[in-house]
Amino acid sequence: MSAVVRTSGYAGRGGTAGLLSQRGPSKKTAHAEEDKVFGVPMFFVRDEPFWGNDRIDWVRKRLDDLELRRR
Repeated sequence: MSAVVRTSGYAGRGGTAGLLSQRGPSKKTAHAEEDKVFGVPMFFVRDEPFWGNDRIDWVRKRLDDLELRRR
């Protein structure tokens, strides 16, 4: 991993040390894991998950079915 970061040209704060630290998951990652989020974009409509750009039309349909979509 370290070699990939170095060769990528990434020069963020702290160089590769900042990317490769062992601090553990961020709060956002922990919240996503609790909510069973496994990819982006991910939408929930009344606890029903919709994952991926190709599902946006499905989200709209579900919102229409529930009469929740803004027009």
